[in-house]
Amino acid sequence: MKRYQILKFNWEYDVSRVLTKRKQRILEHGYAPSAKRRESAIQDKLALVALHHLEIGSVDDLPKQAEAGVDLVVDYFCGDWWTEAGFARLSDEVKMKYDLVTPEKLEAEQRGERLLVDRSEPSDRLRWFTPLRAGLLLGGLTGRWNDVARICSWFDTSIPPEYCAGETEDEMFQLFICIAGELNPQPVPGIDELLAKVGKSRVKRPRLLCAAWEAVLAKDQAAFEKAFVESVKHFVAKPSDSRILYNIVALPQSIIGLIAEHRGLQLPAMPEKCQAAVVTRETVGFA
Repeated sequence: MKRYQILKFNWEYDVSRVLTKRKQRILEHGYAPSAKRRESAIQDKLALVALHHLEIGSVDDLPKQAEAGVDLVVDYFCGDWWTEAGFARLSDEVKMKYDLVTPEKLEAEQRGERLLVDRSEPSDRLRWFTPLRAGLLLGGLTGRWNDVARICSWFDTSIPPEYCAGETEDEMFQLFICIAGELNPQPVPGIDELLAKVGKSRVKRPRLLCAAWEAVLAKDQAAFEKAFVESVKHFVAKPSDSRILYNIVALPQSIIGLIAEHRGLQLPAMPEKCQAAVVTRETVGFA
C-alpha cells in the first residue's frame, strides 16, 4: 500500500493537473508584492512535498522545488519587498498585474502588507506560522541549515500567535516560536519560560510535541524515541479530514525529526501507520 492509503486518505483528483496548477501558481505569485499570495505559493511548496511523500504522485523536480521553496521563505522573512523601498522597485508590469497602477493604490497596498510582515509592530495579524513551518521542513530536507537560521532570526518571544479563530491552539504557535528561538543564531530571552508554559498545556497535542522537542534539546535518544513515537501515534489516531495536503502528514513531528537528526539523534522504529505520516529525507528521495 502507498502511504496515503495507509493513512486512509482518499485522493480523488488528477494528480498531473494538480501538480501543473500548483507549480504555475508558485511561478506566478511566489515573489508577489502580497503576503497572502506569497504564503499561498509557499503552501504549494509544502503540498508538493506531501504529494511526493504520500506517494500520490511523483514530483520529478522535487529537489529543485524544495530549494526554491527555501529561497521563497528566506525572502518572505528577510527581504524588504513589503517596505516602501520594495514597492518603489516594482516594475510597471507587476503594478499592472496586481492593479497597483495609481500612487494611492500602491501606498495603500504597501501599508497593508507592512502590517502582515513587519515584526517591529507585533500583532496577531502577522502572517508567519505556515512560512516558518515551510522554511523548517524544506530547509531540513535540503540541508540548508544556515538559511534556516536566517529565517529563524526573524523570531523572538514578542511575536504573538496568529489570529486563526481558534483553529490552532496558542501553544502550537508558541512551540514553534521556541523552535525558531533555538535555531536563531542569536540568544532569544524568554524562550525557556515560554517552552515551560507549552509543556504544561492542557491540550495533548502541543504537550506531546513539547516533550519530543525537549528531548532533542537534551540530546536524549531514549527520551526522544519515547516522546516522538507517542506524539506521532496521537497524530495518526484520528484520520485527518483536512483537504490541505500538508495537514495529512505529521508536519510538526517531521520538522522536529529533521532537527533531531541534524543534531545527531536517530528517528525511532515506529508502526507502519506512524512511518507513513512522517516526512523524512529518505521518504522524499533526498537521502
